[in-house]
Amino acid sequence: MSRMVDRPVPLDDAALALVTGGVTMADYEAMHASVNAFANEVSQDKALMADFGRVLESLAQANPGDHGEVPLGSFVDGQGRQMGVQEWLTAQGIAPEPEADGTWSGSQFGTLMESVQERLELMTAEAAADWQRLMAMALEMSQMGMQLSNASGNLFDTGSGIISNMR
Repeated sequence: MSRMVDRPVPLDDAALALVTGGVTMADYEAMHASVNAFANEVSQDKALMADFGRVLESLAQANPGDHGEVPLGSFVDGQGRQMGVQEWLTAQGIAPEPEADGTWSGSQFGTLMESVQERLELMTAEAAADWQRLMAMALEMSQMGMQLSNASGNLFDTGSGIISNMR
């Protein structure tokens, strides 16, 4: 004999998973957190790439060519802070060595600019791959949301049908 329930009984994750093809709210929430965290990483990488571009511009402007030696100078980063190029490059793992007086020759500038450009090109290639991964994650999250939404609609329709039959 079955017992009548006078109030709705919420589905637990296991019961919901049976209705949604294995997708649970916990899965959806975990995917949402992963997508947000990865999107933040991609955004930070994009800002760093922009700073690499600003450093290249600063180096191009300071480049003495074959006409002596000059200091590396500074640039304004994406957050509006004035940064020394030498210190910024060192923080990025590109530790250039100046002349004893802190200046740079044209050939040193060329080598340094090539190093910065190579790093920027590598980051650009990685960013393209990261963008593809982010789009795949967003699509998967969308599909999970659709499965949960469809299950919710089906449960609502079933509940409405039961209530209608009881009347």
